[in-house]
Amino acid sequence: MGDRIRKVRELVGYTTRKADFADLVGIDRGSLSKYETTGQVKNVVLHSIARNTGARFEFLAYGTGPVFDDDPKESAQITERSLARVTVLRPKTIALTRDKVAPVTRLVASR
Repeated sequence: MGDRIRKVRELVGYTTRKADFADLVGIDRGSLSKYETTGQVKNVVLHSIARNTGARFEFLAYGTGPVFDDDPKESAQITERSLARVTVLRPKTIALTRDKVAPVTRLVASR
């Protein structure tokens, strides 16, 4: 599985900048290195990589099918500049009214 994560990272333009790729998918660089080396990755991390790069979860998890839904040659044209423009969403807990006691999570943009 680690080799498939590395392949996706390289196809989207992060051949040497692991820290930037880790930021893109919401993990720290040390975890990314561990995942690429050991291949022991939780599904939530694979879903994050798939969601943020356009790679298919099935490819990341099982190695089946193409890396991307569309033509891999076209998908490989993604550059670091275009990925840098992606807005990262982070959870923020808010209260709707004082009648609501349970916190509500919404996503807010961060750069």
